[in-house]
Amino acid sequence: MVPSLMDEGTCYLLSSKPQAFFSAEETCVSKNGHLTSIHSMLENVFVREEAQQNFTESTNGEFWIGLTELLIPNSWKWMDKTSVDFTDWEKGQPDNIFNHNCTAINLQNGFWISKNCDELKPFVCKIIIPIKPTQPCSDPWIYYNETKSCYKILNNLSWEDANNACFKDGGGHLASIHSLDENIFITNLIPFNPNYHQCFDPNLAWFGLYSVDKEASWNWIDNTAFNFSDWAPGRPSNSHGYDNCGFLHGTSCGASYGKWGDGLCDVKVGYSVCKKPAFS
Repeated sequence: MVPSLMDEGTCYLLSSKPQAFFSAEETCVSKNGHLTSIHSMLENVFVREEAQQNFTESTNGEFWIGLTELLIPNSWKWMDKTSVDFTDWEKGQPDNIFNHNCTAINLQNGFWISKNCDELKPFVCKIIIPIKPTQPCSDPWIYYNETKSCYKILNNLSWEDANNACFKDGGGHLASIHSLDENIFITNLIPFNPNYHQCFDPNLAWFGLYSVDKEASWNWIDNTAFNFSDWAPGRPSNSHGYDNCGFLHGTSCGASYGKWGDGLCDVKVGYSVCKKPAFS
């Protein structure tokens, strides 16, 4: 089969064994296609050039394509039921001669001619190959279109161990957050226990925020710009003197759901959020 230059997922099958028009169509259908339709001069030239490489002059210099007026009398239609939006008839064609109801292409000049459908000719099938949708994120990563990124939840790790685990799985990092929408999306990924209201670590989630100067400034571990924040009231507090890593609140500590807090980086919390670019 020959892949199309015009449409991804389209291929052409060229058969040099001469058959009548509808026998050729049956062969194409058996290959999950139809006698080829043609929708542009580019496609017309492409099909003809491929035919010239595969068919010889012993085939009477013509080959079948899928245009016929036998489906609907006096109306030329493609066998694959696509629209007739391009034609390239030779001068004086179609000739309206009795039984000239099927279309062949002249192998030399590429023009179309109407012929008796019972004539034996080589033919070209067009086969549409279903394109499997490309998943931007492999399981268990979750795709978010607004950031074109993938996210994954880890369990029961310290901040550094979580970031290392993110990096080992496709080069990710603990998640940076750059908008309220992204903050909400990430928070909703985390399986926080809504009935857990104690101020304790199992209902917190590490993300990619850290400080190296006692919270004078904050940075993202993926080196993106720090252009958004959503701190809980009273945060960051640096209550231990070196609370240098950021976490998301569940419902613990009385903080609003999804708000940010600062904590000790070596503490294992319930969850961590990884982020990486899609298709990486």
